[in-house]
Amino acid sequence: MKRSGTEHGIQFRLFRNMILILVGAFGLILLVAFIYSSLSLQRVGQRLIGSITDRLESELTGYFAPVQTGLRLARSWSERGLLQPDNTEQMNDLFMPLLTSTPIISSLNTGKSNGDGYLLLRHRNLWRNRIVRPDVWGHRTQWFDYDLRTMRRIADYKRQLDYDPRDRPWYIGAVQSQPNPSGEYPVYWTEPYTFYTTGDPGITAALRIGPRTSVGSDAGLVIAYDVLLTDIGRIATELLPEADRDHVFLLTQDLHVLTHSRRAGPADTALVPVNQSNFAPLRTVVQEWSRQPEESTFRTEWNGTIWWSGFEKFQLSPDRAFWMVVLLPEEGLIGKQLRDRQIFFIIAPILLIGVLGIAFVSARFYSRPIKEQLEETSHALNDAHLTIYKQFKVLERRNLEMEEDLSLARKTQQQFIATEFPSIPGLRIYARYEPMQQIGGDYYDFFEYDGRGLGLLISDVSGHGIPAALITAMMRMGCALHHDMAASPGTLLSHLNRHLFERTGDHFVTAFSAYLDINNRSVRFANAGHCYPLVYRAAQDDVLEMAVRGLMLGPFIMEDYQEESFALNSGDRLLFFTDGLIESRNAREEMFGEQRLAEYLKQAHAQPLPEFIDSLITIVTEHHGERIREDDIALIGIDIE
Repeated sequence: MKRSGTEHGIQFRLFRNMILILVGAFGLILLVAFIYSSLSLQRVGQRLIGSITDRLESELTGYFAPVQTGLRLARSWSERGLLQPDNTEQMNDLFMPLLTSTPIISSLNTGKSNGDGYLLLRHRNLWRNRIVRPDVWGHRTQWFDYDLRTMRRIADYKRQLDYDPRDRPWYIGAVQSQPNPSGEYPVYWTEPYTFYTTGDPGITAALRIGPRTSVGSDAGLVIAYDVLLTDIGRIATELLPEADRDHVFLLTQDLHVLTHSRRAGPADTALVPVNQSNFAPLRTVVQEWSRQPEESTFRTEWNGTIWWSGFEKFQLSPDRAFWMVVLLPEEGLIGKQLRDRQIFFIIAPILLIGVLGIAFVSARFYSRPIKEQLEETSHALNDAHLTIYKQFKVLERRNLEMEEDLSLARKTQQQFIATEFPSIPGLRIYARYEPMQQIGGDYYDFFEYDGRGLGLLISDVSGHGIPAALITAMMRMGCALHHDMAASPGTLLSHLNRHLFERTGDHFVTAFSAYLDINNRSVRFANAGHCYPLVYRAAQDDVLEMAVRGLMLGPFIMEDYQEESFALNSGDRLLFFTDGLIESRNAREEMFGEQRLAEYLKQAHAQPLPEFIDSLITIVTEHHGERIREDDIALIGIDIE
């Protein structure tokens, strides 16, 4: 009897406690429902506005990143001695590929402290240059037009134009900028303004590249990239989901309409003041916000319609920012609120009835110490996760910048490799270039002499990456400057060595130069540390090396490079190559080697030249198998008819 009474007492207490818990839970549901009803509309609006502005900020950051990358690349070119603003063709060779691969940049300007200026503009189906020297020419300017695809000059003319780059806002802002602690000048972004040449509205990013201690008139070189406001407007009108485009605006810091979505009402003229905007709710919202700028999200009424609006700043640079403005009609949010409320009233009671009860009372008593320990552990884990996340984002950003720089350098380098070969009576010419995954430094070029002869050069820069690509660009520039010396291979190498001396840092360049005299049927050649080319002599059915010694280019002063020569006969085949061919290794670390190359040249000399070169590339590829290629491969084959 005693045990039964105890059990009934326990059951009574449990029943009583359950009733109290259910009554309390019901009251709690009503209280939460009341509070939720009051706050949910504001919370939904804030959440939607925050989601839109976060996405817009992410798109804008990614959109402007290539401009910053392009300016850093230009600074790198300058530090390597590649930028020569007075050499229009050399500047075009560098920046036409850059603007082609970066459509956001509509044009490029440079300005020097002496007033000299260079413009590269993409205009319909052509490239256009404008050269100004106001201190020398006055208002006279020189213009050049180039075919957009072939980059070949098609017109040159002069115009009278009152233009001085030193008076432009991008030049003034960049010159007045202060260097950071490492001595580098920051990127300067202008206020939106109307471009002088095209009359289009836009903004300009400028970078001072000059003496780090200079001031005033001795400001060195300023490089500037123009970005059109119409292109920036695509972020709001095309990159965001359709539902978010109705009421998204970008405003300048002084509250002018930079751009807005096409469905936000009649289009405003670019840079119109907000108080003159065709979209009346925007005028009302901005007036309300100006009275309480500390609030980022608030509720406004206009013409009987309730609007929820949000303001967030997009910081383009320390001295330039935009306002991102989002407007949402409240009637669109009410539907979301009702749907959320229905879900709440269905799920909340089920969860509370299922969870509450004796387990709730017992858990509150026994779980308190465990809960406290878990809270401490959770805080520690959250702090660690936040630290790791911040470090990851830093590494991710740096890796993205590096990949963009490498991709741009790779595209620029591939512009240097000849894809069309000279057509000279008595010779058959074919070449192949097989790049590695990274950026390499292989390069070759041809020099024609009116059918009397053919000069050629093949070279290889030590190392890989952007330094190798920059040195390759210097080689190409040197060949362009001294191409008329190709008939004397030793002289050409001497001039290239002087061109590169003390500019290659820890790198060096190997090169082999040859001149084929068609009339005398002979070849002269000189070497700068390059691997020996091979020649198949048809008369002897044998393969010989074109052996001549010489120091590599860049590290040493060497005035004279020894030349050798020999006669050429019909049926002879010359093969020039870089060391990536013979040093290709298989899984057993065995190199392809010169002996195997010579044997194949003798064995397959009767094959047509293109088939021979392509088959050789296939054989080398099969030799190294699935291994990643560690170097570029460049090949030039010449048959003597």
